[in-house]
This record gives sequence, structure tokens and C-alpha cells, in this order.
Amino acid sequence: AREIVAMKRSRSPIRYIGNFKQKDLVRDLVSLPDRPLVGSEGEDDAEKKRQQERTKLVAEDVVGSLPHHENGIRDTIVSLALEYPTKHYVLAYVLALVKEKGDYGKDLVKSVITEVAKRIEETLKSELTSPIFAKQGLRFLVCCSTTRVVTGGDALSVLNKCVDRAKAAATSSSAGDGGDGKETTRSGLFYAEFLMYCVLSALPWGLRTLHESHKEETNALLSSVEDYMTSRSGEAKNNSLSLYKDGYSELKGIGEPCSTSGIVGHVGWMWSLYKRDQEAVAEGSTLDWSSNLDEASFPFPVEPAKSGGDEDEDEAMKDAPPSEEGIDVEFPVDAGSNVERFALSVVPYCSFLPEKHVRLGKSSLNQLVVQEYVLDLITLLNKHMGKLVDALLSLPVQLQYQSVLAEAVFAHMLQLPAQQFAPMYYYGVISDLCLKMEKFPMFMSACVRYAVEKIDSLDLEATQRLSRWQAYHLSAFQFQWPWERWGWTAFPTRKENDRCRIYIEDLFVSLQRLAYHEHITSKVPPELHGLVSKSDVKPNKQIGGG
Repeated sequence: AREIVAMKRSRSPIRYIGNFKQKDLVRDLVSLPDRPLVGSEGEDDAEKKRQQERTKLVAEDVVGSLPHHENGIRDTIVSLALEYPTKHYVLAYVLALVKEKGDYGKDLVKSVITEVAKRIEETLKSELTSPIFAKQGLRFLVCCSTTRVVTGGDALSVLNKCVDRAKAAATSSSAGDGGDGKETTRSGLFYAEFLMYCVLSALPWGLRTLHESHKEETNALLSSVEDYMTSRSGEAKNNSLSLYKDGYSELKGIGEPCSTSGIVGHVGWMWSLYKRDQEAVAEGSTLDWSSNLDEASFPFPVEPAKSGGDEDEDEAMKDAPPSEEGIDVEFPVDAGSNVERFALSVVPYCSFLPEKHVRLGKSSLNQLVVQEYVLDLITLLNKHMGKLVDALLSLPVQLQYQSVLAEAVFAHMLQLPAQQFAPMYYYGVISDLCLKMEKFPMFMSACVRYAVEKIDSLDLEATQRLSRWQAYHLSAFQFQWPWERWGWTAFPTRKENDRCRIYIEDLFVSLQRLAYHEHITSKVPPELHGLVSKSDVKPNKQIGGG
């Protein structure tokens, strides 16, 4: 008799080309709110319920396309996570809902996390791709820990591996100090700084949740970061590229190529925000990150409905060590030869406004979160001006963040040694924000005011960029500017080599390419007419044999 073999259905997805509408999925995911209202307080109940239903419908549509279109859905979610920074939380929430829909949903979630880990590794290795995507991927994994798509132990394990690799890279670079291998030293040093930058920029998105579920492990991670920061070499501490001269702790070495130096100062600033929160607590006590971080900026862990309705699963996730499978992220040992890509992808922080204006809420890390959102959006959505401005107008924070937004936009526009994008790109962003965002013009003009007050220490390249932008801004906004109130009408009485006077002259030179001389003199105060006339560039008729 023939033996009858029981056929077992495979859980492996059937991969073939079908009618997968990727554009529809992208549209549905982008249209979801940047931060789900699950667990928030003070929101309209009807609106909260409507957004929850929309998110659940998208999750059900995703599950309905499984397993046939797993690869297409995976690639769409991963691409959106790496290129749209404000969507991290809602994507993590959608994955949490999908995970509860059976084995196919779990397979998709596992595939997404694996692909994100793979992209992090490939981005750090590739010399043709901006390493900013590695930071986005790491931050997305941290966000997934807040929705239990990955365990907190797995997320902390990845961050610890990143810190360990940074320490190893810094150690290998310091071993070559003072020898002929200076380029190798610089390469290892700034690769280490970039890895630390990734950790510090990703951690706030899940710090509250991680501290609640894995308090000891989170504190150990922060201690490991502090060990790295205190052991940084003298070269790292002294070569911070800054818009202002007083940003350098020492002037030696400034003549050396320093396009890779701005990242060092930025990492130091980021860590200072962590330290500021820690120092704010009473002496001898430990900072409770879970209560210190503002609820408006750091959402509660999103808890989708579970199939079992069992609280034992909650307890199992809490304090859970890294899973056996874990998240397989291998941080490359070698940074490669194109080390500049690590530094040029990071926009260093530059202080324009007094601290009281950029302090948001209880935690200093709120400023870091808004700063990172703004810089990442400007970098990643540079080909979609409309979506960029809409995203900047509605960041997923419930704080008045116009001051930090203004600082971040100017920091991006004045990044040294070169801008990442054409000047008109920044001009358009600032103009749209002035038209559409209340109070932004006030903080924008305040940034210019404080920058000009410190112009003697401001980098010359940054000064020229600022004057060219202001010329465009004046021509676009009917020459509205508080000349008298800020004392700028007194600039013509200063010496000819005074940098404030030179700044106004450069501004009028650029302005006369955009407006007639008579029109400018009819709009600016009479005290400035002399500088307007001096800046009037006339053609040299002697050129060409005249």
C-alpha cells in the first residue's frame, strides 16, 4: 500500500509578482497622523477614535495583502522609515497591529526589522550613500521598542553594540596619534563620533519607555556613553568646527582640513543636554527619565489590542533580556576612505538665541528632539518642498518649538564648510515658514539680530551667506525690518572696516541685484541711503576698449 504523507502548509511567503499597489500603501501610510493618539490625554475623543480606526484599517489592508506581497510591503515600510523621520512612531504602531494578526503578520514584522538592520550596516559600509540613513534606522528600532514590536532588551543591545564599536574605533585611532598615520587617526576618530551621534540622537525617542522597563540596563548604557565622552582625545575636543571663533577651545590646528570637525562639537553639545537633565536632580539621587521626559514630546508606549487580552504578556515583556534571535546589526570595523561623509551629513548645532528661548518643557532633550526632526526633514525632503513645510509646521510635539525651528534652519543654511543644498532652497523654506507659522518671523529675525551682534566672531563665509539670504528676504517681504529698533541705522557712522557696516554694505550689494536703487532708498531709513549708494555697482565702461 502507498504511504500517505500528511502535507504541512509552509509559513514561508509565496513570492511572485502580483497586483501590489505600492503608491496606495505609501499614500495611506503618509496620510496617517505622525503620532497616534492612543494613550494621549486632552485630545478630542471623536478625533482620537477616528485616527485609531484609520490606522487599524491600514494595518488590516497590509495583512490582507500577505503573504503574496510581503517583499513589496516590507520595502515600502523600510523606505518610509528611513526617509520620513516624523513617521517612525506611527509605522511602529502599524507594525504592532500587524504583528497581532497571525503568523503572516509576524513574518512581515520580522522581515521589516531584519531589513532595517541590514540597511544600517550597508549604509555605514557604503561610501556612496549618506550615513544619515543609518541614524534613521537606529532611531526607528528604538521607536519599535515603545510599541513592543521589538523588546527593550533587543533595542538596548543594538545601542550597546554601537557604543562598543565607537569605543573600539576611537581606541584604534588614538593608537596612531603623532605618527605618519594621521589620516587613519582622523578616519577612526570621526567614525567613532558618528556612531556616538547615532546613539545620542536615537535614544530620546524611546528613553522613557526603556527606563520604565529596563532601568538598570538603560542607566548602564548611559554610563558607557559617559565613559566614552570623558576619554575623548585632545584632538577631538579641540577641533570643533564652529560658526563662531569662541566655539574653539584652542585655535591650534584650525588651518588643517576641518570639514570633519563639526560633528565633534555637535556630539559634545548633545551629551551636555543629557548631563543638564542629570544635574538638575537633587544631589545623591538618580534621575528618573520615565518621569522627567515631557509627555508632549515623548509619547506613552502604544499598546495595541492583544489577541489574548492577557496581562502576563505585559509582565513578560517588562525587564525581558534580549531575545535569542535578537536584532542582527553588525557595525563595520573600518570606516572606509571617504571619512568626510560622516561629518558632512551632520549639521552641527549653532547657538543663536539665549538659552531661555530654546528651553522647551522640563527636559533639555526636548530641544534635541525638535532639532533632530527639523534637520532630518530639511535633509531628506529636499525634493518635496510642500511636504517639507507641512511637516515642519506640524511636528509630533505639543510644545511651542518656533525658536528651536528657527535656530535649526539657520544652522542648516550656514553649515560649514559648504551648504548641502542650493541657497534658494533655504530661502524658500524660511519664506514659507514666515507666511504660515505664527511667531516664527519673530524668532527668525531674533536669530539674525543676535548673529549680527556677535559678527566680529562670526565666520566670514557664514556672514556672506546670511547677507545674501537677508537681501532676498527683504525683497520678498516688502523691505519690512526693524532697522531703527535694533540700532542698525547707526552702522554707517562706524569705521569702514567695522564688520557690522561691511555686513550692511554686502546686503545692499545683493539687494540691488533684486530691486531698483530708487525703490530701495524709498523703503530703507534715510540714515542708510549713503551705504545704499556706495553699494551701487556701476558697469566699467573702460572694459572692452571704451
